[in-house]
Amino acid sequence: MVALGLALGTAWGLAGVEALGFAPLAEQARFPVLGAWVGLWTLWGLVSGAVGAGAAVLWSRLSARRAGPHVSAPLVWGALLPLGGLVLHRVGLVLSDRSSETLLLGVVLTALLLAPLLGALGRWAGQALVQRDAAPPTPRARAVQVSLMILAWAGLLGSLAYSHRDYLAELFTHDTSWGALALGLPPLSGWLGATLMGPRAPGWVSSKLGWVSSKLGWVSSHASPVVRRRLWAGLLLLALTGLGVGVLAARAARPAEVRVLRDHAGPSAPLVWAAFRVGVPVPTLGPAQGLRGCAPGQGLGAEGSVGSVGAGAPDILLITVDGLRFDHTSLASGSAHPNTPRLLARAEQAAVFTRAYTPAPSTRAAFRAIFTGLLPGQVDAPPDARFPWALTLTPAQPTLAAYLRDAGYETVAFVSKPKAFPVATHALRGFAEVDDTATPYHLRHQHSAQLIVSRIIGRLAEPPAQAAAPRFVWTHLIEPHYPYTHGPSDAVGTEEAPARDHEARHDLAVRFIDEQLERLLAFALAPERRDRTVVVITADHGEAFGEHRNSRHGATVFEEELHVPLLVFGPGVRPGTRATPVSLVELLPTLLRLAGLEPPLGVCGEGWADALERGGEPSSAPLYAAALPDPTARYHQLAFIDGNEKLIVDGETGAARRYDLRTDPRERSPDQGSPAAAALRARLEDFLRARGLSVPPAP
Repeated sequence: MVALGLALGTAWGLAGVEALGFAPLAEQARFPVLGAWVGLWTLWGLVSGAVGAGAAVLWSRLSARRAGPHVSAPLVWGALLPLGGLVLHRVGLVLSDRSSETLLLGVVLTALLLAPLLGALGRWAGQALVQRDAAPPTPRARAVQVSLMILAWAGLLGSLAYSHRDYLAELFTHDTSWGALALGLPPLSGWLGATLMGPRAPGWVSSKLGWVSSKLGWVSSHASPVVRRRLWAGLLLLALTGLGVGVLAARAARPAEVRVLRDHAGPSAPLVWAAFRVGVPVPTLGPAQGLRGCAPGQGLGAEGSVGSVGAGAPDILLITVDGLRFDHTSLASGSAHPNTPRLLARAEQAAVFTRAYTPAPSTRAAFRAIFTGLLPGQVDAPPDARFPWALTLTPAQPTLAAYLRDAGYETVAFVSKPKAFPVATHALRGFAEVDDTATPYHLRHQHSAQLIVSRIIGRLAEPPAQAAAPRFVWTHLIEPHYPYTHGPSDAVGTEEAPARDHEARHDLAVRFIDEQLERLLAFALAPERRDRTVVVITADHGEAFGEHRNSRHGATVFEEELHVPLLVFGPGVRPGTRATPVSLVELLPTLLRLAGLEPPLGVCGEGWADALERGGEPSSAPLYAAALPDPTARYHQLAFIDGNEKLIVDGETGAARRYDLRTDPRERSPDQGSPAAAALRARLEDFLRARGLSVPPAP
């Protein structure tokens, strides 16, 4: 009862503190959000009371156990130390890959395989230092044993943490809410209360908190059964009331309040995340339902319908960089992050699009559109249970690589992250050759840009014979993607790129990419190759660093996540700057036309090959991008760009914000409710209906 009461009281206190600092992200009713918080904290208080009481009972039983028979120290060290050394060696190799999965695996392996060694060491040390016989251990012996165990574990985990400090820094950065540590207070208070009331409270607890323990003991011993039953009933009534408030608030909440609760970063964020994981439905988008074209009822051209390549068809190199936003390159005028000086120097030979937009702010959704020439939401993409964030396509979906392959191209993919582009999910459909070979010299750099660029150069170094097929090569460079430890990771943690400064580390990775792109361009644009090689450099999405209260990518459709660089080099391409907004969804028809082929029926747009070849601007057309909910994200936002006007619509609530990108390029002054915003929303709705996509609800 004491454990439950203290845990609930602590949880409700934390809920109150969080409510005092609550600032809703929109003008919404407060009851559903605050009521849902009360329900979540109450549920956590109940769980904490049970956990705390159970931990107290386990502590009491463990402290009362007798020591086992004396264990020979030479036997312990001789039998278990080599095993421990082997495990540490293997764990070090596994952790070098710098992923959450391998980190967890390494910790579990260490705990399971080194626990016998540390346990035997603790028992031997306690017996050797305090008592030489097998008599029951004294409190001092138990204290020595526990202290040695804690020191041993601390030393072990500390050494692992120090060896991998650059990766572990990712777990405790500004992306992590330190307030979430408050979730440990309710179970701690429950454990402390149950321990003080237990029959075998540890000596140090009794000595330090003896007055509290004696008072609680007096209350417990003098309270009659009726009083105790009333206390139990009162606690349960309060708990049920808190849960009831939470349930009612959840049922009364509109989508807008649900989004406010989900987006709030506070101590309850892990509880909210868990609640969404176990039962909050995602918005219904409407399935694409098989192969379809860009317009309703429109068919999609088959892979052999684009024609055949003629003599002199160019090699095509499509290079995409993960997480590279336009204003973090030197291509952006006045950029505060001029990270690509080499690419800027090469840009004199290229057509540079200063307003290129990805169709989606995540890798899987962006490539779903780039590879198919269709908009997000128009392509069937069954989720992969093993890697829900990976690119998936149906077996029959035509792709850029498949069109080029059937037209006579040799298609090759150099994959930097095989889990993101699994062959089994048809992500690389159309590529006749997939190279995902990892370098063995260090796992952290197993698919680095340096390795991939070298492989591409080696693959294309030999000039093709007269009758040889042209080659289409695609690769995706991963270094600028979170956690930004790949590539030049030896500089992470320095003054140039502090371990906790994501943006500085991202910039460092982009500079590394700039070096590798220069190696590739120096090869591809050499005099003997420049007249038969088309090179396209772009990005799948950008990366946010705290703008609009968001970090990384995939959740919003603001400029930092959608605006990407786009450069095209090649024969017949007139260098120069193009300022008209274009979408990467039209990259497929553009590349097909540059190869002398016809875009297939049903794709979205005709591309901008004509503008590349004749110079000048491509034709202006509205652009659409979307962050759609899927098995890894609940966010649903749409963006509609028409010239310098941009509309962002919440797909769940229908709330819309208009921005003038000419006067407000950082999207800080939304226009909500003006005639211009209403007119832009009407154009968006017409655009969506014309393409068979769902129209968001009215706000």
